[in-house]
Amino acid sequence: MHIQRLKNSAEYFGFKFEEAEILLHLHELEKSFCDSPMRVRLELSRRGKIKVDIYKLENSSQEILKLALAKAPIDDKNPFLYHKTTRREIYEKARESCPGYDDVLLWNERNEVCEGTLANIAILEGEIWWTPPISSGLLPGTFRESLLESGKIKEKVIHLDELKNAKSIALFNSVRGWRLATLDS
Repeated sequence: MHIQRLKNSAEYFGFKFEEAEILLHLHELEKSFCDSPMRVRLELSRRGKIKVDIYKLENSSQEILKLALAKAPIDDKNPFLYHKTTRREIYEKARESCPGYDDVLLWNERNEVCEGTLANIAILEGEIWWTPPISSGLLPGTFRESLLESGKIKEKVIHLDELKNAKSIALFNSVRGWRLATLDS
């Protein structure tokens, strides 16, 4: 799923994309993995050059994450919200404006919840976990996609007032998995 997302973004931005070369590079790196969990970061240059960084994945506690709302809305027409790129200014600015929180939630000019700066979001209403649609202005996370395909979460527009009144909140991504969270009011 990550490779397909990379391919889609490469096509969108006009980057050279050689899937076979990327997969070969990743398979070679796989031989050097140890038994501990690792995070892999693959960067693709416009000309198709591959750079891979591997990080030991730190133990993530099961503590409930403490969230803040970004100080200002995002522009959901910004194409960089929909693609995983090195252009992270929106996310970095939101995090810098809310120090002391585990993550900061982005929202758009229509008061729709988008995502955290590090993960996708879902809220529990009744017995159903809801996540915002991509059209609200968010990265289509691969773990999000698998949760949608399995029926564990469903999509709907989530407004800020729904977030504030949610029974439960969770953040999730393919690196850290599913983590419960609370919104600081």
